Amino acid sequence: MRLLVTGAAGLLGGNLLSTMSGSHELVGIDRNNVSIPGASIHVTDLLNSAGIEHIVESSKPSTVIHCAGATNVDWCELNPKKAYELNVQVTKKLVDICNTHDIKLVFISTDAVFDGLNSKPYDELDIVNPLNVYANTKIEAERNVMAVPRNLIIRTNIFGFNIREKYSIAEWILYSLFNDKEIKLFNDVYFSPILVNEVAPILERLISYEAIGVYNVCSSNSMTKFEFGRYIKNIFEISKGKIVEASIDDFDFKAPRPKKMNMSGEKLGKQCDIELYTVEENLDKFKILYINGYHKKLKEYNR
Repeated sequence: MRLLVTGAAGLLGGNLLSTMSGSHELVGIDRNNVSIPGASIHVTDLLNSAGIEHIVESSKPSTVIHCAGATNVDWCELNPKKAYELNVQVTKKLVDICNTHDIKLVFISTDAVFDGLNSKPYDELDIVNPLNVYANTKIEAERNVMAVPRNLIIRTNIFGFNIREKYSIAEWILYSLFNDKEIKLFNDVYFSPILVNEVAPILERLISYEAIGVYNVCSSNSMTKFEFGRYIKNIFEISKGKIVEASIDDFDFKAPRPKKMNMSGEKLGKQCDIELYTVEENLDKFKILYINGYHKKLKEYNR
């Protein structure tokens, strides 16, 4: 396959390109300059519509995987117009470009589109009900993507190692503990995160199966963020640092957030014959990556 990935320096985009290197023809787009072996990286801003269209026309991908966007929930709440521009307008432009050239678009969405009031894990048929600006922009972007029947939407919540000097939730917990810091983690926020490296083979399967519509890509179970942090502390056998239980109700965030974001991956497993792992198993793999120096390898790609 010839794949074009936006957000090539981001958590998902960078790991997709790194993981799939050598298996596919890869093109990446990002405003930050990174060097990923096996991928041709174009440094440009996604707001540069003419430049993006030129890259798509010249690289002729069979599929575009759109990972880029504004993901800081509080920033989006404070900057709704910019969030709309980055998450909705850029996506709509990519939809139009891909549709013009008969290219499949895979859009990376979020578990934040739900209100967290379900008594069971959210599946793909559950009604979305966003609580904040970020989630609203992702839902509107989803609607634009689904206007073209061949397209695919992935709702997910990822963790792993970054190329750039940014931290996913697992990195933040790990390095905070290594540095003997006290951190507060929520005992009333549930999620089903998946290790970012596990997403690449799932996307490959979905694309090869010509999957369309919405799929949840997640762990096979869920846990609170406090349990998530405690498991990291235990498996890495970290004696330093301290994790304190806290309620999200006690924090003064700019944007409201759902408490239950746990999702069901049953559709993915049944329709595409994909085995999903538990959060614990994903964290075990995260530890193996760390032991093998994968986090250091990624940093070498950051120019």
